[in-house]
Amino acid sequence: MPGAEPENKDEAIARYQAAILRAVRWMRPADASAEVLSLTAEAAEAFAAKLEARPPGGGLWGYVTGAGNVESRGVFVIGLIEPGANGATATQDGDAIEAIIVAPPAFEGPDGHLHGGQIASIFDEICAIAQSLGGVSGRTASLNVTYHQPAPLLQPLTLRAAVSSVDGRKITVSATLHHGETLCSSAEALFIQQPPG
Repeated sequence: MPGAEPENKDEAIARYQAAILRAVRWMRPADASAEVLSLTAEAAEAFAAKLEARPPGGGLWGYVTGAGNVESRGVFVIGLIEPGANGATATQDGDAIEAIIVAPPAFEGPDGHLHGGQIASIFDEICAIAQSLGGVSGRTASLNVTYHQPAPLLQPLTLRAAVSSVDGRKITVSATLHHGETLCSSAEALFIQQPPG
């Protein structure tokens, strides 16, 4: 069970996430000198040691919120504590949700564009949030992604997802990823509601 969340935890997590994101965004080893890389490595090692030294057994703080909440935290794309999230937030637009993300260099696939595996993960998350808006959600059963055009890194990308059908315990969600007016990828995800108990 999640433990009680410490006071002002969100503010501290937001600062933490922003600092990590800056480090990931500007981590270009090929462009940095050996001296800069060594100094950066020392700082990162000290940072990791500080986190590892925290007292064990503190429990979880529940950073993935429940169904029906578009402000999911601590997940892959939308959230406060994941470097890949870029501080992105989802907004509800009728029956759909939308999010703007900026993919960091760490997500690079071919030639300055977003890796296809990262795109699939992004779709899984945005579809999962969309299917939970009705208050009853399921787990991913299948995810089919179609790649239309490459999606660039370091530029705003628009994610949009909405439930397209519900058949008993089956929830189908359709989603798109755009760069401006260009459709980069589309997806269809099937979620299965879990039976009571």
